Amino acid sequence: MKKIVTLALVLMLSFVTVSSGGADSAQKTDDELLNTGSAALEIADQYDKQMARLSYISSLDPDKDIMYAMYSGDDWIVGENMMGQEGIYRLLYMGSGSASLEISCGDPADPDYLNNTYEWSTEDNTNYDEFDVPLSEGCRLVCKTSMADEFDALWLVKIGELDSAEDGSATPALSTQSEILFRDIPWFVSITDAKLMLHDKCDLPEGRLRGDETMYSWGPDYTAVSAPNGGFKYSLDGLGNNLFVGGHSVSEIYLYALYGYSEDEIFRDDTSSRFYQATYYFDDADEDTYSDLLEKLSSLYGDPVETFKRDDGEETYAIWHGANNTGVILTFNTYFWSTLSLTYGQTNTDSLIEDLNAAFARINSKSSGETDGL
Repeated sequence: MKKIVTLALVLMLSFVTVSSGGADSAQKTDDELLNTGSAALEIADQYDKQMARLSYISSLDPDKDIMYAMYSGDDWIVGENMMGQEGIYRLLYMGSGSASLEISCGDPADPDYLNNTYEWSTEDNTNYDEFDVPLSEGCRLVCKTSMADEFDALWLVKIGELDSAEDGSATPALSTQSEILFRDIPWFVSITDAKLMLHDKCDLPEGRLRGDETMYSWGPDYTAVSAPNGGFKYSLDGLGNNLFVGGHSVSEIYLYALYGYSEDEIFRDDTSSRFYQATYYFDDADEDTYSDLLEKLSSLYGDPVETFKRDDGEETYAIWHGANNTGVILTFNTYFWSTLSLTYGQTNTDSLIEDLNAAFARINSKSSGETDGL
């Protein structure tokens, strides 16, 4: 059944409070100051996410928007409990503890069977994570929460319709039989080589290379799988009119590379990294620029394998797939301010990142039993 909960109260219950220190906090060591600063940044980040959530929730209309609230123990089937409402749904956690939602679609014996689990945790600061997922008739949803309070629930907000051409295949058709590359730079070269190739091809100022950055998945639901401290990020911003792509000026460029690893070691040097994703951000973030780039990309790679536009117009994207798990996604968002981005990368990054996370876990497990030098 359709369940609606009080919007403002849910947000107030999860409100982040900040306490100030007294005279005893006047004398602090450098480490204490650093820890205090990190904690303040974390609180500020949570506050920003909370305000963004409040703004989004406030924009919903219970009389028009299709919304469901799932509580711990709910076990639903799309087409039964959800009254046949197929579509694209945004998953939001509204509690102050933790929650998970397992979604399975299809027959487990079918090679196209899908099974994903989405998780949220206030302790891990992932309680404001949002996931946009397609739900078709017959999909099963199983909700579990910590039941920290009476509002410990998951919300499902319908934000769009399923593509009528979607066939449910886990591997979408290709737009082009060729690989899709970022400025003809081969995938999986080191971040050092990718950076050098970029500067050889473009007259750009030197950017910033940072390690131990969080690596994200590829596609519209890029936060679904991530590797904290999983690789390098090379940033170029404030580009002005130094670079034009498809006839439009680019404001920022980001290159991402996963750490390399072996059975016993994570390689944190830049020469062992694996370049897997790159993003342009454009100065002109508007519908006209999006439409122009959509037309030009289609002329190069063929028709997109997927297009999507939210009912309220706040999110629009188109996806092209190439050979060897390569792709590009054009995204236009107007959530709080307008952004227009073009991301190239490996379309199988979920498995790449999961393998890296497994390597971290395996190596950490081995090192936890070390007694040398004790």
